[in-house]
Amino acid sequence: MENQYKLIVSYVGTQYCGWQAQEIGKTISQTMQKSFERTFQAPCTLLGASRTDAGVHALHQVVLCSSSINMSIDTLLQVWHNALPLDIMIRHIERVDEDFNPFHNVLYKIYSYTIYKKRPNPPVAPFGWFYSYKINIETLKQSLDLFVGTHDFLAFSSAEPNIQTTRTIDSISIVENQEKIVIMIKGKSFIRHMIRRIVGAAVIVSSHKAKKFEDIIMLLKMPSLTYSFETAPACGLSLEHIEYEKNYVRKVI
Repeated sequence: MENQYKLIVSYVGTQYCGWQAQEIGKTISQTMQKSFERTFQAPCTLLGASRTDAGVHALHQVVLCSSSINMSIDTLLQVWHNALPLDIMIRHIERVDEDFNPFHNVLYKIYSYTIYKKRPNPPVAPFGWFYSYKINIETLKQSLDLFVGTHDFLAFSSAEPNIQTTRTIDSISIVENQEKIVIMIKGKSFIRHMIRRIVGAAVIVSSHKAKKFEDIIMLLKMPSLTYSFETAPACGLSLEHIEYEKNYVRKVI
């Protein structure tokens, strides 16, 4: 009999080729799966709610773990957690019923993107994009506001064939201090590279006179056009939170 566990996982994505298992390169899910099977001598399957790309971080990745292992939550958490490398942390585990799927009934996801205005200290450098040109913060806000709402984001993504590219962004906000700018983006679902291209376009418009608001508007109105801005690097992106519809996640005691 398979037991279902819902995990909240944090990780530093710098040394990994993303979340999703693949034939070449070390990934978060493969590292977790191997540590589980080595520790408990039993197979497991892992399904993550968000397929974060290479170099992208997460504070609140939601993962479904299915396994025949049946033990107390406290023991499972402690033993498995101790077998993981220090750049991956299981923050929480709970049993859930067989209907739970981390892809379903998502209310919203929140991602953050960090831009360093000054050259960062080495310990924090892997967690943001050091952008050496001056950014006009008001222009940045206005540029990001263009993306709020429902649009076809084909030009702002690396979408695979037959993937729906019309998505809705609920809100985008900015927090700024002397060292950095943090952009918070909230929406139900995102396409590969979508957030990084949104940030890249907004940053370029807010720092270079060669690009205008109209260039962003044109790509949203005519999504078949080729993306002509810089794609923000993966290091600044982090999955902050995933919220599900009320009462969807049902615990099993």
